[in-house]
Amino acid sequence: MENLKVELATLLRMFAVHEIPYLMFFLGAGASARAGIPTAAEMVWMFKRAIYCTETGADPQAFRDLSVERYRQYLQAYFDNRGGFPPRGADSEYSVYFDRCYPDPEVRRSFIRQLIRQGKPTIGHEYLAVLLAEGRCHWVWGTNFDDLVESAERPDAAHRLCEVSPASGRRLSKIVAENTSPVLVKLHGDYRYDKLQNTEEELKSLDDELRKYLLQTCKENGLIVVGYSGRDESVMSSLESAASEGCFRKGLYWCVREGDSIAEHVQNLMGKVIQQGGCGAFVEIASFDEFPFQIYRQSSLKDYEIDRKAEALFEQRRHFTVAKKRSS
Repeated sequence: MENLKVELATLLRMFAVHEIPYLMFFLGAGASARAGIPTAAEMVWMFKRAIYCTETGADPQAFRDLSVERYRQYLQAYFDNRGGFPPRGADSEYSVYFDRCYPDPEVRRSFIRQLIRQGKPTIGHEYLAVLLAEGRCHWVWGTNFDDLVESAERPDAAHRLCEVSPASGRRLSKIVAENTSPVLVKLHGDYRYDKLQNTEEELKSLDDELRKYLLQTCKENGLIVVGYSGRDESVMSSLESAASEGCFRKGLYWCVREGDSIAEHVQNLMGKVIQQGGCGAFVEIASFDEFPFQIYRQSSLKDYEIDRKAEALFEQRRHFTVAKKRSS
């Protein structure tokens, strides 16, 4: 795997040097975790608790802290004994447990809506918004239902963010033809107005129009993946098709948090990228919040309002601070 790694500093230099931006972002649930929105893995335990407590009459407060391993083992034993559920850690856990917990699509949407309303953009979303407003990035793709990227948009941005989801996928042909930017594409839907894609059947494939332009833009641009584990079939099969067609000539850079393992199917995808003559590598980052800031700083951009907020926030994290100007 060492030969498939690239230093973060190298990627930062690549991003900063190009006058015409060609690197896109792909955001997964990990990019929203610090915003107060549970990840898919965390939601799986919420589903398990809800199913167990309603079927057995147990008090949900007895399993209030789902990060406690003994609670997880207790809940998992219940489903292992019942049978008919995927094993712990399987890629299909999210879709299967979500569907079994809330079979009605409208109830699933209501559940997602309640969670998302708790979230607020983090400093990482705000720095990403600056990159978009300043024309340093033209495309953001992702699997998230939330509105964190839109909420962080700079009020004085010269070009407003154009949002696309399965309900509005046909707009992409016009967007590409007119070279509109910046663009945010929500592959699994927007919680405010789309039919969300959550279950195993819904996650088998992407909307045809969105898939078509994902592949097309990957031929013309590089893709930086942040906060995404590669668990759902619809996105991974599309990225694998893109790799088979030699789309990643300008790079597929998969960000991994320090100490995290890389799933085998993601490693296989990267191997396919290289095999087909593309450029692919894993990049180790500290967090989603820090990564856009580092790109922002190396791109010589300035937003004093966010910088002041970042200075106060990151002062508590010695490894990530905004340098203060020295007085003469």
